[in-house]
Amino acid sequence: MAEQVQQEVPTETLLLRCKTVFLGEPTVGKSALVSQFHSNMTKYPKAYAMTTGVEICEKEVTTEIQPSNGLINKINFHLFDCGGNELFKDIAAQACPGANVVVYCFNMAKKESFDRVADWVSRFSVSPAHLKKGQLFRAAKTFPVEL
Repeated sequence: MAEQVQQEVPTETLLLRCKTVFLGEPTVGKSALVSQFHSNMTKYPKAYAMTTGVEICEKEVTTEIQPSNGLINKINFHLFDCGGNELFKDIAAQACPGANVVVYCFNMAKKESFDRVADWVSRFSVSPAHLKKGQLFRAAKTFPVEL
């Protein structure tokens, strides 16, 4: 008779926190990107409402069980959606220290928004304290091109 092997169920959870800051010019899709990630791609804002200051939300993601240690990994994303208007750049600067990831967003249909990414990088990556881990450049808006 075959022996049944009982699989051990992990009893511990490793919780990782990831502070993620979204930066870029106004109307490039930062809020839409955050909203889609937060809602598992079920919500896309139809109407544009300018982000004033910084909007913060949280999303917990459970990863697969790690066979090496039997832990369940959970990542708690703290998402900082920063307003791109010049009025809010000082407020956005206060959100950056301690960030694990900074996502620089731009609109692929507007070259100027891509050109301005360099300004965002130089303004918000001045100090290593602003960024603990990595940077990501993301085109938040794309539009079909007629050939």
